[in-house]
Amino acid sequence: SYIAGLDAYAPEDAVIVDVVVTPGWGIYGFCLGAIGSLFVNHIMIYLNRQAIAADEMFEDKLAGVFVQESPTPKVAAYLHRFGAADANGRVYGFGPGTKLSVGALLPLSFILILVGSLLPLLRFEFLGIAGIIINFINQDLSSVSYSLTGIATAIVDGSDSDPLVRMGILFLQIIYLAFALLVPLALLILFGILWYMPLALKEQRKFLFVAEILGAWEALMVFLLSVLAAILQISQLAQFIVQSSTGTLCLNLQQFLLDRDISESSSKCFDVDASPEPYAAVLVVGAVLLLVTSFMMHKLIGSVVEDRYRANKKRECFCPNEPVEGKFSFHRKVLQIATVPVARIRLNDIAFDGPEVSIGSFRMEKFDSQSSSDDGSGSRSARNPLFSTASPDIDV
Repeated sequence: SYIAGLDAYAPEDAVIVDVVVTPGWGIYGFCLGAIGSLFVNHIMIYLNRQAIAADEMFEDKLAGVFVQESPTPKVAAYLHRFGAADANGRVYGFGPGTKLSVGALLPLSFILILVGSLLPLLRFEFLGIAGIIINFINQDLSSVSYSLTGIATAIVDGSDSDPLVRMGILFLQIIYLAFALLVPLALLILFGILWYMPLALKEQRKFLFVAEILGAWEALMVFLLSVLAAILQISQLAQFIVQSSTGTLCLNLQQFLLDRDISESSSKCFDVDASPEPYAAVLVVGAVLLLVTSFMMHKLIGSVVEDRYRANKKRECFCPNEPVEGKFSFHRKVLQIATVPVARIRLNDIAFDGPEVSIGSFRMEKFDSQSSSDDGSGSRSARNPLFSTASPDIDV
């Protein structure tokens, strides 16, 4: 289509240039191999988790503490309260800063990626003798810009007319758009569902596994790295194509022009220079935010699912504010930053009888780390603006 644009500015058949893209079997094999390896990886992860769950069930049965997994209420992840309190009886949940950050990152990443995929991303400028001729005929045709979606259509325009080749190009086009654009957008939508929609534990576990699959399939950052490689290597690729097609003809012509003080860029038969467009920053920022959002959402939602699963199986839950003894846990450090006290457990009617302690009842109270008052009994009561009512007494 680009070469056809020169017909209006030059005599018919004055210069015939035909550039045809014909993908070889190697690129199809690479794509199918990558897809197959991803499928095998997901299957192995699923089987490994099933085996771990079966071992835990067997150990619980041997210890006589096996609890059948029961139905759970539907609760949104951002409203989750972790099942274990700290040493002061404080129960933790996600803080306002965490909720605000997630509420901003999800739509912002989605919009930047969607808009950035439609804006000009990469500019190709044609240099050398061929570039001079094109610029003389029509200056507007001496350079061309492509967006993320425009590259896909350009591949089809430059393909062979053979139906089998067209089918192969269509396959590559689908793979390219799916990995670079559709999967990242679907991943952000799924994170929004996991974070805001009330779901049962079983539904959360399934959706989280799907999010892990989409995270492995999205390749937006890989695409941007390939754009960087094109900027650095496209000129060498162009020279390789020219030399393999013309032999020593262009090399001799280039040397002849260099001996007459013609610049190196103008003495080549054909050359291509690639440079990023200013609007490329939109897609780059969107891709970086996608990485940050994916990392944060996997940590936060994963901790919610783990805590709900342990509580459902009557196992010991963890307090996100208490570090793991003897080792540094980056996952626990993220939770310490993301969570704040949202309630306090107050114990009443504690009776000591030898080595045992019997607890009559305990009360779950609202908690606010910034404002508290003394109730006259030496304990502290507090209020948290995130919750409008106190939790009821729970008899133990």
